[in-house]
Parts: sequence; structure tokens; C-alpha cells
Amino acid sequence: MPDNVAYFHAAYAATIALLIGYAVSIVVRRRRVAQRRAQRATAGGRGA
Repeated sequence: MPDNVAYFHAAYAATIALLIGYAVSIVVRRRRVAQRRAQRATAGGRGA
């Protein structure tokens, strides 16, 4: 049976890196949306 452990570790590491990047992008996006909403609310604009 071939030894594929290294490939599995590499695949898991790549998957974890992608998921962490996705989570970070969601957090950044939420912060931007919150900032825009706060600016609109203080400016008296629409969509508050």
C-alpha cells in the first residue's frame, strides 16, 4: 500500500488555510458593513 500520509497532511493544511482566509474575509466584510451603516446613521442618510 502506498504511503500517502504526506499528501493527506498537505491537503488538510491547504483546506485549513482556505477556511481561515474565508473566515478572515467574512470578519473584514462585517466590519466594513458596520462602519458604512454607522456613517450613514450619523450622517442622517438613507439605509440606516
